[in-house]
Amino acid sequence: MWFVTNTTIPPKFYRPDTDLILVTTIEWITEQNDESGNIVWRGSPTIKNNQQAIHALYTVGVKGYRTKDDAKKFAKTMGIKTWKYLSLK
Repeated sequence: MWFVTNTTIPPKFYRPDTDLILVTTIEWITEQNDESGNIVWRGSPTIKNNQQAIHALYTVGVKGYRTKDDAKKFAKTMGIKTWKYLSLK
């Protein structure tokens, strides 16, 4: 599924009525540790659990699009100049 977001970190998501919403129930991570507690990855915020995030987005009325092109068509109808896409599988 493809979702349309703004450019903040963490991003806010666009609903079909073009309202922006910060979905606080999505868990974002910026690092990952191995079994010993050593950092094995550190970077930009990433969603920890895609399925949980998709459920949280649908719960608050954020629509996912089957293709990036479908998400782009929706984004262009909003009349905004910048947006991002987020792919969750």
